[in-house]
Amino acid sequence: WALDHHQIQYQEIAYTPLIGEPLLRFRVRNFRKKVTVPVFFDGGKILTDSYDIAKHADQIGKGRSLFPQGFESAILQWREVPNG
Repeated sequence: WALDHHQIQYQEIAYTPLIGEPLLRFRVRNFRKKVTVPVFFDGGKILTDSYDIAKHADQIGKGRSLFPQGFESAILQWREVPNG
């Protein structure tokens, strides 16, 4: 949604665990640690975290920032909350 918000064109490729894992590992150059999605490839840049993708979209896209000034510490605290 961050890419859509900033009007960044992208190609969505469905990821199928187990079947698609070897190719994803190769593309993100990660052969040992757990691989997760989403992944965003922008030229030679590989972003493997939703937060990093959204920050990158803020830098290269159009429209209002998804990270309002003055809320950086609150956003970073929220980011550290464990999933689940």
